[in-house]
Amino acid sequence: MKEAFATLSALVETILPSDDGPGAAETAAARFVARALERPEWAASGAAARAFLAALDAEARRAAGAPFDALSPSQRNAILKRLLAAEAATHEHAMRLLIDLSVQGFLCHPRHGGNRDRAGWDYLGFRPRF
Repeated sequence: MKEAFATLSALVETILPSDDGPGAAETAAARFVARALERPEWAASGAAARAFLAALDAEARRAAGAPFDALSPSQRNAILKRLLAAEAATHEHAMRLLIDLSVQGFLCHPRHGGNRDRAGWDYLGFRPRF
């Protein structure tokens, strides 16, 4: 699971990079995604996501000689594009799910495991009143 979480974290950080503000790393979005995929009601989607992550890591090792999480952001993007172009029908649902969950992890209430220190909210200027 540790290797799968490293791949998941790298993917979520690729989806939400830390460019001009906080990204997945600062908001613990990958932790939120991992927790969501472990929920019983997400069993089928979680299995598809894990298969996609395994395929992504395997493609990185094949094409770049290193695990996905060890690659640079540009290498990660290239691997993602290559894998999705070759196997879009197999992995499109999982990728869309992981994008959706990543954004949720960036913006959710911190009690759900993402948006650490309300960094996502702060970046957007959102000040909840509760």
